[in-house]
Amino acid sequence: MEKIWHYSFYRVLCAAPEQHPLLLTEPPSAAPSTKEKVSQILFETFNVPALYLANQGVLSLYASGLTWGTAIESGEGMTHFVPISEGCPLHQSTMKMEVAGQDITLYLMQLLSAKGNSLISTGDRECIRHLKEKHCYVAMDFDKERTEAPSPPPTEKCLLPDGREITLGQERFSAPEVLFHTDLIGRHSLGAHMIAFRCVSSCDPALWKILFDNIVLSGGTGSCVGLRSRMQRELCALVSPTIAVEVSTCPFSKYGAWVGGSMLCSLSTFKDMWVTSKEYQDLGSSVVCRRSF
Repeated sequence: MEKIWHYSFYRVLCAAPEQHPLLLTEPPSAAPSTKEKVSQILFETFNVPALYLANQGVLSLYASGLTWGTAIESGEGMTHFVPISEGCPLHQSTMKMEVAGQDITLYLMQLLSAKGNSLISTGDRECIRHLKEKHCYVAMDFDKERTEAPSPPPTEKCLLPDGREITLGQERFSAPEVLFHTDLIGRHSLGAHMIAFRCVSSCDPALWKILFDNIVLSGGTGSCVGLRSRMQRELCALVSPTIAVEVSTCPFSKYGAWVGGSMLCSLSTFKDMWVTSKEYQDLGSSVVCRRSF
């Protein structure tokens, strides 16, 4: 990670880290030991003058203009469910699902390989990831979509950079279905809708109304076509009819955490939230955990 930060600071941003306070986003499931190690490297190796570690789920909610709600952030390797009250994550109810974008990509490769396509290299995987982002969608009703498709089913022909042709049919909606039926890829996790329901239901009942009424999808996978409507449908079937459910997609999608971070840093009150290098020297790395939300 140190090498990646070095490359980012000096080759991409062309900025001296010792001259700039740094807000770093972190996954909701980050362990305190990880936060302390991160702060140690940034303060002692890169000499940042001040640091703040911010929860990605909270930042995505900020980017949507909310401080109350439930953030469902689904990226490449993990999907997190974060209930948030007045801008603070409710850690005891935060949950995760180890199914996300890379699993959809790999399952799509598996489905296409079963049709006779040779897809084995890392380059092939990257090409299929791009096809996934461009052509895949979440079906509103998976079984109905699969069984009531016209004959012959609609297909899309796609060219890989090396000239090979790939034909996408039902794979377009079959691959993203792993978010709701993890058994398709041999996992035993609950689907995203069930985990979202359990996440909010584990909070104080007094918060259920506002948490169910402000569910925000973010991250690259969170912006998948059809995911918002499907999640809305599934949760409405689980939640009491006396409680309104409203699912939206973060307007900045995969960049939601970055946008939320920029909004947070622009607040006049944020200057008091930084952990300075002097505080780190005086109090140690644990101060970063105490200061971050």
